[in-house]
Order: sequence, then structure tokens, then C-alpha cells
Amino acid sequence: MGMSTTPKTILVTGATGPQGGALIDTSLSEPNIESAFRILALAWDPHTLCAERLLSKSTPSDCPHSR
Repeated sequence: MGMSTTPKTILVTGATGPQGGALIDTSLSEPNIESAFRILALAWDPHTLCAERLLSKSTPSDCPHSR
């Protein structure tokens, strides 16, 4: 069976915390991760410094609430 060309979606809750942040950083360091997965990050407060750092790692089309 062949690989799907549609990326699978991963939702990371607690994305600005230690475990969620580490998961996102590790995932984004993998080659070609963006072709295989779409990573969605959930944070309680999008205005914190950690959330701003997380937002800077994304593309504008991925962030409907980005500036």
C-alpha cells in the first residue's frame, strides 16, 4: 500500500508547556515533517511569551489568529 499524499493532523495540547513544546520542537526538527504531518498547537493564552515564540515557528496560513 502506498503512502498518502495528504498530511495527517497532530493536535498538541499544552503546546507552550515543557512536554508540548518539546514535542513540537522535536517534530519540527525532523526532515520533511511538514509533508507528512500538519501540527496544530493549542495554548491557553496566545499572548504569552511562549505562545509568541511558538507562533514565530509557524506559517501565516497555519495561524488564523496571527497578526
